[in-house]
Amino acid sequence: MVILLMMLTGILHGVTAESPLSERHRARGAQLVEKGDFDAARRALELAIVADPKNARAVAWLGQAHAGLGNLAISEKYFNTALSISPDDPQILLMVGKSDIAKGETAAAQEKLRRLTVLCGATCSQTLALTRAMREAGAASAGAN
Repeated sequence: MVILLMMLTGILHGVTAESPLSERHRARGAQLVEKGDFDAARRALELAIVADPKNARAVAWLGQAHAGLGNLAISEKYFNTALSISPDDPQILLMVGKSDIAKGETAAAQEKLRRLTVLCGATCSQTLALTRAMREAGAASAGAN
């Protein structure tokens, strides 16, 4: 909620996007998510979005940070926002597809995989990563039965 208010304030006051600053914060936030420091990642990613509200990857990583914090409803909103900003970004499709898998929404993940295959081909890294994640999730669910 705070980040949305900050974004709107920046837009209303005509603040221009500072892409290099936004990208630095996004990179740091992504690094922190991967290390499991979700609260610090959240703060860095919020700064990235304040610097550039259209930084779709920062928005998607913020979704990851919230998922890590257990805020799944908030996470979902950020993923949807990222997709609305950049619906054809392979990295975002991969992240959201993996989130779909984690929620057990295999049909939604399959749709992300289809879109990735059309956008960047069957052998691009994001297509391969989502295919692998779906296979592993299938194996894990089969092993649980």
